[in-house]
Amino acid sequence: GPTTDLLHYKFMACRHFLANEQMQYEAARVLSETASLMKRSGRYRQLIRLIEPLFGTLRGRELWLSYHYAHCLFIVGELKSALVAIEQLVDEDLSNDATLRLAVSRLYAEILGATGQSVYGETVLANAVKATDLNKVRGFTVRQALTALGGLEFRNGSVTSAKKRFEDCYTDALKVG
Repeated sequence: GPTTDLLHYKFMACRHFLANEQMQYEAARVLSETASLMKRSGRYRQLIRLIEPLFGTLRGRELWLSYHYAHCLFIVGELKSALVAIEQLVDEDLSNDATLRLAVSRLYAEILGATGQSVYGETVLANAVKATDLNKVRGFTVRQALTALGGLEFRNGSVTSAKKRFEDCYTDALKVG
């Protein structure tokens, strides 16, 4: 369909831009425009390959690509690589983007949980939620962070707290839609 064709042409453009080291900015721009669509289409490994040459060089709004890179690694089960990638992003100054900062903390906590460090992951995410002005966070990021926190609480044995958090998220979702 049209979406598949669009992704194919953007993918080809990215490969061309990445091959020409002078055009990495253009590759990052195209990837920024298509990363979410590629993830929704299940093209995780393709996105990993495209972002990998840029990882570590991205700045500003392009740091979302670093997040997508770590997230895709997590989704495909490459947990060690995902942890390395997200830890590098955790060390970045994300103070100008509350949404990215909370998304990074949530992903970091989820990766920690998946690698047997769920108590530390819960601490990381609980501290990030407390430190974030949730009114400045866009989209579903707050809900994702709170449900991930509930999952970690449940995994760590805090069943009552997790149940309340899930119920609050559910109530909020019904209000917001």
